[in-house]
Amino acid sequence: MKCKVPFTHYFSNDLEPSLIESLQARAKSFSSATISYLARDCNEVIDALVQTLPRDSLDFCFIDPTNWQISFNSIRRLTDKRQMDLAVTFHVGGIKRTASTPPQDLLDFFPDSNWQQEYEEAKKVHRPTGRVLLQAYERGLRGLGYRAIKDYVLETNTRNVPLYHLIFASKHDKGAEFWDKIAGRSEAGQLRMPM
Repeated sequence: MKCKVPFTHYFSNDLEPSLIESLQARAKSFSSATISYLARDCNEVIDALVQTLPRDSLDFCFIDPTNWQISFNSIRRLTDKRQMDLAVTFHVGGIKRTASTPPQDLLDFFPDSNWQQEYEEAKKVHRPTGRVLLQAYERGLRGLGYRAIKDYVLETNTRNVPLYHLIFASKHDKGAEFWDKIAGRSEAGQLRMPM
């Protein structure tokens, strides 16, 4: 909301109402912004949201689940025939902990079930399983028309174990150019080391 050319509309959703209330308090000073707040399951919000967005709008959606709450079908419905760039927090560490016996919501998070066999095969031959999971998800994004996908922003714990990747996906190559410029700097504005 602080950028020189802000978005015209903002839509924020979190299942936890207290987090939405906190966001509303922080955003009060941006009185000129049109902001909509929801506190619902993200999979249930999609249909109403796509009816609100103009069909020809240029959109950016930041999907920041605490694990894998959003189904891939919801991503499909959200982005269908839309110019929408995505930034998705991909919790590779959490996924690896439960990938061998995945709960239903993790199965729904991926575009198809091929990832399970690919993951187990990678484990057997000691290939990087996190990369296998990431590639399976990104393959699904490509199936939705996303041509430019970047996943080099990685957060690790103090022992350098991967926690999550931030995936950026755009249906246009220009989106990837913009992301490269943005991702080259940390949240504090410092240049990141080459990744």
